[in-house]
Amino acid sequence: MVNFSVRLKTLIVTVTGDIDQHNAASLREQIDLRISHENVKRLVFDFSKLDFMDSSGIGIIIGRYKLMATLGGKVAIVVTKPTLRKLLELSGVQRIVHICDSLSDAMKAA
Repeated sequence: MVNFSVRLKTLIVTVTGDIDQHNAASLREQIDLRISHENVKRLVFDFSKLDFMDSSGIGIIIGRYKLMATLGGKVAIVVTKPTLRKLLELSGVQRIVHICDSLSDAMKAA
């Protein structure tokens, strides 16, 4: 399940459950549509309610990072589960995207 909200030119994408090969394409399309329609400058992925993510999720993050970079924007991620943080660190995502413990920290970082 995904929920979108916009605050201060920031699109907040809250994902509950899983991100895997079964829902990644739909999620990517929904995010891209919101980015283009909302005219946002920053993107925050709120993964505090995420249970599982595979490489499809990493692809979504990297793709949206590239998209936001072309728009002059930034990306941050809220991660509270140690296993998901480890996955992001092992994939190298933390080198290009801020990984934060809370939504307020992510809003400041993005």
